[in-house]
Amino acid sequence: MTDTFAKLYTQSAAGLEWVPAEMFALPEGCEYKIFKDDGGDGLRAVMVRFPPGYVEPEHQHAMEHWGIVIEGEMHVDGKKLGPGDFHFAPANVLHGPFYYPKGCIVFGTTHSFQPDGMRHDYTAEAAQADPRDIEVSAAGA
Repeated sequence: MTDTFAKLYTQSAAGLEWVPAEMFALPEGCEYKIFKDDGGDGLRAVMVRFPPGYVEPEHQHAMEHWGIVIEGEMHVDGKKLGPGDFHFAPANVLHGPFYYPKGCIVFGTTHSFQPDGMRHDYTAEAAQADPRDIEVSAAGA
């Protein structure tokens, strides 16, 4: 862990730029802000912005992640998540597809178990699936 995170650390969202989510290997259009980068401990804190209509295929990665919807709407696993709703995905377990009909901003933390653990791995079949046809219910229902 770096010395920066050996004590209380604060970061203003206004002080961070939105940048393309290339490090996640997500489809084009998604952006993120990194509040805490991996300082050797495998932990990150990020805010991710998905544009309206964005589709993220079913995938897995070598990191676990937690997310809370800040604004907008996320559809995943037949559930509709809105502001304040939470999701968790364990490492190396298929999850998704995700669909963001109105766009969405999610704050999340990740714990990566290997250097390229942020990379999303998709199958060719998953990349073709269309989650917009999945019926959804409220989170926790």
